[in-house]
Amino acid sequence: MRKDLAIGKIGEENFIKILKKGRVKAKSNEKKEDRSFYDIKAEIDGKDFTIEVKNDLYAAKSGNIAIEVYNPHSEKKSGLSITKSDLWVHIVDNEYWVTKTKDLKSFVSKNPPFKTFDNAGDGNANILLYKVETILPEIFHRTDNLSAKNIKKLISELILQG
Repeated sequence: MRKDLAIGKIGEENFIKILKKGRVKAKSNEKKEDRSFYDIKAEIDGKDFTIEVKNDLYAAKSGNIAIEVYNPHSEKKSGLSITKSDLWVHIVDNEYWVTKTKDLKSFVSKNPPFKTFDNAGDGNANILLYKVETILPEIFHRTDNLSAKNIKKLISELILQG
């Protein structure tokens, strides 16, 4: 669990670097009471927004994207079910993919997963599985390979235009 948190933190820090490259202000969410709802606070052109970052360590091997929705240990909704983030970042094999959280929620509600797992990972996550080639091109945009100008343009489009 601690190792997963450390890897997740590295993913957050790397995405903050991507945002800063595009001249988007960003910092880690340090408010412990809000950590379940989003990982990064950011601002672009005077508009504040939040970001959830998920480092999917098995996606490259399995070809599947895992979306967490429930924590059976605490018997609480988690992940996509509770996030208050504006954007969702999914890290797959060191590629950083971003979408509007509302678009991901819409996709999940309209497209049943090909498989679900209860007690996945270290036993504290119920997840929905989608094929990488199905979900990524449908709603996500890769960011780590963009120029500074195109990072800012993409984030502006996602945040400022609804």
